Amino acid sequence: MISFDAGRLGDKEQLGANIWMLSEGSVLKPCEVPEEDVMQVLRDAAATFALPD
Repeated sequence: MISFDAGRLGDKEQLGANIWMLSEGSVLKPCEVPEEDVMQVLRDAAATFALPD
């Protein structure tokens, strides 16, 4: 399991989720926030920190 916690700088908004890595695939379990909000943060982070080709 991966636990994900994030806070927006200059804001009180908090995001959290647990990500379970199962043999059938990954399962995202957000903590009191919409799943799409967590997915958007993860997508933005992946784009920001992706290694150049």
